[in-house]
Amino acid sequence: MDQLSEDDLLNLKPMTYERLKTFEGFNDIEKEEADEIIKNMEMFCEILYKYVSRLPDR
Repeated sequence: MDQLSEDDLLNLKPMTYERLKTFEGFNDIEKEEADEIIKNMEMFCEILYKYVSRLPDR
């Protein structure tokens, strides 16, 4: 998998209900459930970022 450039990272947009619905398996999701999924994804990403940030440089 290719790494994202700094410009790519700066241009990332947050996940939205409308965008989540474009992914396979999420097209019939209700807004409340989508909001919960998005919140969980953001929490997971924060945990992953904190973990990876603590790894020694290779």
